[in-house]
Amino acid sequence: MAPNAKLFLRQRHLRSWMQRSETEFVPCVRRPDDPAYWVMTSGTTGQPKAVEHRHDNVFACTDYLVRGLAATSADRFFPTSRLNFAYALGAMFGALRLGATLILHEGWPTPPSVAATVELNQPSIVLSVPTLFQRLCECGSPSKLAFRAVRCYVSAGERLPPQVGAEWEKASGRPIIDAMSCSELVHKIFANTLSARRAGSSGRPVPGVEVRLIDTDGSEITQSGRSGQLEVRAPFLCAGYRLDDTQARAAAHRPTARFRGEWFVTGDEYLRDEDGFYHHCGRSDDMLKTSGLWVSPSEIEDMLAGIPTVREAAAVLREGAAGLSEIVLYIVATSSAEGGAAIAAARAQLTRNLPAFKLPRQYALAAQLPRTPSGKIQRYKLRAELQRSA
Repeated sequence: MAPNAKLFLRQRHLRSWMQRSETEFVPCVRRPDDPAYWVMTSGTTGQPKAVEHRHDNVFACTDYLVRGLAATSADRFFPTSRLNFAYALGAMFGALRLGATLILHEGWPTPPSVAATVELNQPSIVLSVPTLFQRLCECGSPSKLAFRAVRCYVSAGERLPPQVGAEWEKASGRPIIDAMSCSELVHKIFANTLSARRAGSSGRPVPGVEVRLIDTDGSEITQSGRSGQLEVRAPFLCAGYRLDDTQARAAAHRPTARFRGEWFVTGDEYLRDEDGFYHHCGRSDDMLKTSGLWVSPSEIEDMLAGIPTVREAAAVLREGAAGLSEIVLYIVATSSAEGGAAIAAARAQLTRNLPAFKLPRQYALAAQLPRTPSGKIQRYKLRAELQRSA
């Protein structure tokens, strides 16, 4: 059966169900501070946690779509991720409250399935993650007519490498608008917009959100160009975590430091440039300290953009034989036959462009990088692998 015929049948079945006499839509009264839903954290650092959001948090989902993307009820939204991912769930709530069309794909998001959905349903706004944008670039999808007809692309869930954004815009004629949020805040924290964007940044704080960067000594960083741990204060912060018995007992002995009064510690390291754009340096736990100096893993990984034999890379820290910290760079080559060439090209590129203390001391090949279901790199698994092999 042709895709258009399948879509027509689904729409006809939905209309038929809604018109049945036994189908009744009755609103259920809820207070703004009543629990609305739980969403699981992505598990980049280990065991995922259940985050509880209130009903009034859902109201905020529409703000970003209208202010940041100039969205209207005429738009057709396609979030590629599954709805257990807070990013996709927030887009769904916002689109429905806006009265826009929402396109959902029931299968696992792969480059072929996403491309087929875009061609069939013709969305005007596509919300996806950096890994999938990169894979679609490799397949040549952004140059196709259906992708060039999309009005706006949004990336979140993980930092968008500038090279991926540049390749996408060149092929599709449309920029990818990078933004940042987390499971604990259903709305965006930072966002680029169609009128104000900077490649490689997460954008500026969205209206209604306060942010601050905290130094290692607990003081607030006020000058630009210095990185610190990101803390956020917003009216749509979650109500807290809902823990199982084992997690609750552990938390009782090791209280969480993620909530500091009205401020939430995201666990991300950021720096602010002179124009107020915020740049993600990595998870605070993933920052690399070597020779007494801090190094952002993204600074190393971005330096490899454009090397044809390198598909992706991840930098982590390990303890060397002498007990000193050293950087290890995992590389995924574009093909298994190019592993040696990928490492050689990466080593040469980094040596030419980085100071000695930022250079990896060890290179390792990986068939693929461990990721969460939402596409974020699980660096703690790479560190655990290094410990096992030591």
